[in-house]
Amino acid sequence: MPTAPSPQDTEPALEIDDRARVIATARQSFAEHGFTVSDEAIAAAADMPLERFQRLAPDRAALIEAVIAPLFAERWHPEWSAILVDRTKPLAQRLAEIYVEYRERVDRTDARLWTWAGLAGAHASGRISGTLTEKLLAPIIGELRHECGLRGFSERPLCTLERELAQALHGAIAFVNTRRFVFGARIDDPLEVLVPMIVRAFLPGAREELERIHRERPHSARSADAR
Repeated sequence: MPTAPSPQDTEPALEIDDRARVIATARQSFAEHGFTVSDEAIAAAADMPLERFQRLAPDRAALIEAVIAPLFAERWHPEWSAILVDRTKPLAQRLAEIYVEYRERVDRTDARLWTWAGLAGAHASGRISGTLTEKLLAPIIGELRHECGLRGFSERPLCTLERELAQALHGAIAFVNTRRFVFGARIDDPLEVLVPMIVRAFLPGAREELERIHRERPHSARSADAR
């Protein structure tokens, strides 16, 4: 007959559960009130004694990091990278497919945390934006270069102007969720309608602008680092 677990056996599991509860509660509290919300408020929301909360989360910066680190990394699906470079499909179709799925994974809490993180300077380090550039912005420019018959990154590295060009698309699509979840604006149309429309509006001008950048700045354009 199996014996009941000892207190020594159950304590690590209980601590893991409580740690997860702290992070989940902090995530909701930060999303609603920002990163300055008090320990007392988070502990109360977690239905946990303040002393235990502070033992499990003694460092506010580490708690914030645990909350915001997954915002991009856990949302990105590796198969999207393959879709993005699948040239058997039109680029507009590929971009719309990826961005609809990507933005549908963003809920109210995610959108608000992303905004608070920006206000707190979390994006300034380049760690988050560097991942975004690697996974999404640079490949978008790579596909646009291919369509325009321009040199690849092995011959001409991604430049800052190109990164900003891709950010124009990314930002326009992201702003739909910002308006909905941060500003509380009414958005009448679904992402399945809005995203393809934004992509179609973006691509013609993007191709023209990319050709202009390569024509007018063949060597002087500043190379974009991971930030």
